[in-house]
Amino acid sequence: MDLSYSEDRLTAVHGIAKSLAIKHHEEYFAGVFRSYLAQGLFWKGGGEGNKNEHFPTWLWASRQFSMFRKDETNGRPLVRCVRPQKFPTIDETADFSTPSRRILRLDAPVVSFDRLGVIKKGRLRHWRITDHGDSALWPGGVYGVDLDDELDYFPDLVDVKFLILMRCQAARRSRIPFYVGLVLQNSREYGEDTYKRIGTMETKKYGFAANVTNVESQRLEVSLI
Repeated sequence: MDLSYSEDRLTAVHGIAKSLAIKHHEEYFAGVFRSYLAQGLFWKGGGEGNKNEHFPTWLWASRQFSMFRKDETNGRPLVRCVRPQKFPTIDETADFSTPSRRILRLDAPVVSFDRLGVIKKGRLRHWRITDHGDSALWPGGVYGVDLDDELDYFPDLVDVKFLILMRCQAARRSRIPFYVGLVLQNSREYGEDTYKRIGTMETKKYGFAANVTNVESQRLEVSLI
């Protein structure tokens, strides 16, 4: 589909999404279905020069190139939308003209780190990092991180958190679950608990086996903008 403006991407899919929402008694807003919230937030994409500042960072339309990976969208969601409890109705136009209209309030396990070691920067935007601190999630564990932008350094840990979206099942030969989520960076100009998305994280490739109770114990409410 040839669109004159990248801001038209949501408008282009709205009609189809609205029909699906009505048919399946679903809530839909701004490119995301409520019952598939975790899957709708776990997209990958980025690179320099393809940002669209018209959209909030959590929305796939904020990047010219974004994709969803099927093998990482069949897990058990650990995130839910709060305040407001309902999405705006499907008849409302997505208006992101003010900061308050760009915020998505979420309840999910959120992990902070005091010491992370960069083991390797692989392909463009991809980092392999280890937790050298005492995080409740996975002390000593190794994470795969894909940043949305190409950076020569990993962002300051003071401002970084991992928001866990889903607990997924590993390949059929392995019973070890893995977790996927978002990498967030604090946006203090909008409030202490307000963050922008800067990438995605996963534990699939590195033998993750955290205690589920530990994951649930890290639940917080945060705002994504």
